[in-house]
Amino acid sequence: MADVEKAESAVNDLRHLSRDASITLECRIEDILEKIANVELCVLPADELVTVDQFLAAAEASCTEAAATLIKSVYL
Repeated sequence: MADVEKAESAVNDLRHLSRDASITLECRIEDILEKIANVELCVLPADELVTVDQFLAAAEASCTEAAATLIKSVYL
């Protein structure tokens, strides 16, 4: 019976480990998705017109900065 008890114990340990890993993964994914949802992709001035080139430059700079920030948070 000792082998059966060891096997049951190992299975229970694996279940706990799996549950803990799943919870950790879910929390990280949810946190990162929330950060992504709150990223401003482009901030435009409200009181002046912008050209297409200015818009593209602002959007590219903003997206590059946002991507770098999100990548850092993924690795934390």
